[in-house]
Amino acid sequence: AEVVKYGMIKDAEFFGWVEKNLERIKALDLEAIDFVVRRSVEIKAKVVEADERELKGKFWKG
Repeated sequence: AEVVKYGMIKDAEFFGWVEKNLERIKALDLEAIDFVVRRSVEIKAKVVEADERELKGKFWKG
C-alpha cells in the first residue's frame, strides 16, 4: 500500500512502473523488489526532509 501511495502522489512514473511490473513484484523478483524498496525509500526521505516538523504526519501514517 505504501508503494502505491508514493507512486500515486509523488512519482507518476514510478507508479506506472509498478503497474507494469506488478507480476514481477508479486513473484518476489529480486531486481523488481530492490527497485521498489530503493525508490520508495528515496521518495519517503524527500517527504520527511521537506516536512521536518511532520506537518503532513497524519497523511503519511495512513
